[in-house]
Amino acid sequence: MFFVRRHLLFLLLCLNLALSLEAATWSTSYAKSLKKAKDEGKPILANFTGSDWCGWCIKLESEVFSKKEFNTWAKDQVVLLKLDFPRQKKISSTLRKQNSGLAKKFGVRGYPSILFIDPNTEESIGKSGYQKGGPKAWVTNAQRIVDTMPAPPSLDSAPNLSEALNLAKDRQVLALFSSARDKTTSKLDKLTQDSAMIDTLQSRVVVLPVLQSEGIDEKLLQTIGGDASYFKYGGYAIIDKEGAMLSKGRLSTTGRSMASKVEKALPELKYEGGWIDSHEQAMAFAAKLKRPVLMNFTGSDWCGWCIRLHDEVFKRQEFQSYAKDNLVLLTLDFPKAMKMPGPQAKVNKEMARKYKIKGYPTLVLVDAKGREKGRLGYVKGGPKAFLKELKKRI
Repeated sequence: MFFVRRHLLFLLLCLNLALSLEAATWSTSYAKSLKKAKDEGKPILANFTGSDWCGWCIKLESEVFSKKEFNTWAKDQVVLLKLDFPRQKKISSTLRKQNSGLAKKFGVRGYPSILFIDPNTEESIGKSGYQKGGPKAWVTNAQRIVDTMPAPPSLDSAPNLSEALNLAKDRQVLALFSSARDKTTSKLDKLTQDSAMIDTLQSRVVVLPVLQSEGIDEKLLQTIGGDASYFKYGGYAIIDKEGAMLSKGRLSTTGRSMASKVEKALPELKYEGGWIDSHEQAMAFAAKLKRPVLMNFTGSDWCGWCIRLHDEVFKRQEFQSYAKDNLVLLTLDFPKAMKMPGPQAKVNKEMARKYKIKGYPTLVLVDAKGREKGRLGYVKGGPKAFLKELKKRI
């Protein structure tokens, strides 16, 4: 009998251990959660809760967060962060200050509030709370929100010189060379993922990673002067869209230093104001000038409200003076009579799909990374009224 009891006790302990191993871990540190989320490419599931007094928080914990189905899903899809506001239980003043600051930042006014936070922008991509149906219904809704998280910004890359030159319509090719026999291979990976490189060079270069051990194609060798040994321990070359080399040198150890080197070798960016029709150029100007882009989705030769907006606002000096110093203006046109160049029409359609454009005119204000900050349409009252509405969104 004693042996049976010990055996049962052992099985129960094993079962409890197994269940505890299945449970996903909730962090209480926003900084640690943010780092982990960035490293793993997942959103943060932030649970703003009153764990010892809020009835709906307690129900959500017992009906969803404590269940195996939720924990199995969470370990693969999100980074869990618990931001507690207890009444009986004591938490440190540091933690209380952090939680209150985050509640204010994200506009949380009630509990439970479950926010899904994009770690790359530190902005909410969706919100949830208590809902009936247990873990299955809750996870189904949560997955819909998780699936909306945009991919992190990155430098466009190409597998070979020919394809890189095809992509580099309004850009240059940045060929980064590395030898697989030394540490420059990992350096190359770090540089292409470095935030300073992305912020400075996004929309200005197409990256061509080249491993020395895999050989360098003849066209690229001719472009860089035929001296492949120059890049034995890591180097770079900047090539213009015509295939001519602009500059070359050694890889820097940091993204900021490398970005600075490359930027100095690129043609100077000059924005004279006015509307441009190249999305790549607009985003490059925005990154360089630290300005938002006002994207005008329009039907310039058939849409009556678009034509009125152009005549009443965009042609006026008051708007043009403000825009020249504060905006980058991008036209994304969908004409009926005029024939658009194929590549430009394709980009315009992709942008309309990305920003879910339903009609014209639609003005979308985005930052240099393409993140939407607000939108508006035709505004009655001329440039003064339009700029008033625009500044609210800025």
